[in-house]
Amino acid sequence: MKVDKSRENSPRISSLPFVHDPLSLPFPEGATQRLLGLDMDSVSRSAFLTTIPFIFDSARDEIKWLREGQGWYQALSGIANGRQVLFVKTQVGASNVLDCLCFLRICGVEVIVFVGLCGGLLSGADHGDLFMPGEVVRLDLVSEVVATRKYPAAPDTTLSQRLSHLVGTCPDVALRSTGPLASLTALCQETTEVLQMLRDDGVDGVDLESAAFLTACSIWGIRAVSLLVVSDRPLDGDYLIADDKPSKKCLDSARSLTSLLLSNANDVFR
Repeated sequence: MKVDKSRENSPRISSLPFVHDPLSLPFPEGATQRLLGLDMDSVSRSAFLTTIPFIFDSARDEIKWLREGQGWYQALSGIANGRQVLFVKTQVGASNVLDCLCFLRICGVEVIVFVGLCGGLLSGADHGDLFMPGEVVRLDLVSEVVATRKYPAAPDTTLSQRLSHLVGTCPDVALRSTGPLASLTALCQETTEVLQMLRDDGVDGVDLESAAFLTACSIWGIRAVSLLVVSDRPLDGDYLIADDKPSKKCLDSARSLTSLLLSNANDVFR
């Protein structure tokens, strides 16, 4: 099939609003119902985002939500600690997170806390430890589509400090690392050679989504932070894809973290 390249520079196409600013387009009628199963007025500007089913289930059980929606994404909307919040689950992987994130941005979400899992490379890191990466090495390819490397894959500083203080008050959640983390494209990249090289270079953990998530949020002006519970230690042959994962320690820590965030939502998003 022959593609007419001249259309790419057509004045008519290049003048479309979304080419320069997708937020300038009228919001599609019924979009939040189709994607979140919620009305637009149920979409808060403060949101939690996860790719992990049991983290979403923990959030559902933690408080009495006003509304639960099932669209392309699962969503909970309600009041937590006096603050209207949204809790959304999308599928695993950077491209899925970016698709959901783009929609949340169009909905007007301004602050997002991503709650997920990571593999621990830091010596002594154990299941259930909490990582809050201060920077993310972009090895995932997907974030390269969002922006060149001159844009940082790093969290909002003020939000990070606030969450670090909050976690420090909870005996059930141990903040083990705020150091570098690397995002890979897929679990199959977690070979011993790659992981050992990353640890030798001072990387504390690996995941699939944080680079794309933090890069996009940085460009789009969304204040964001990534909170990751250690689910496995791949350099020790302890892989997430094993039958006994996630372990009880990982599950318990993720539940405690979710409870902590929701019970202090007003401080998290102030």
